[in-house]
Amino acid sequence: MGWPAWLEPMSNTVYFKRPPESVVNRYGLAPDHDARLGGALSHIVVMQHVTQKRLQTFLDDLAAAAK
Repeated sequence: MGWPAWLEPMSNTVYFKRPPESVVNRYGLAPDHDARLGGALSHIVVMQHVTQKRLQTFLDDLAAAAK
């Protein structure tokens, strides 16, 4: 997809470049910042109740924002 993302080993938290506000607001993403990873970030915590369909919808929205 080409969206910068980082995952710590043994963690279910995924950090990624902060998407546009429309995506941030739709998914209630928390803002984060780390200069080592390029500045403005958001993150998600992937848990057992998150369905593949919901995750795919999120990824589709990220891909659309990348265009």
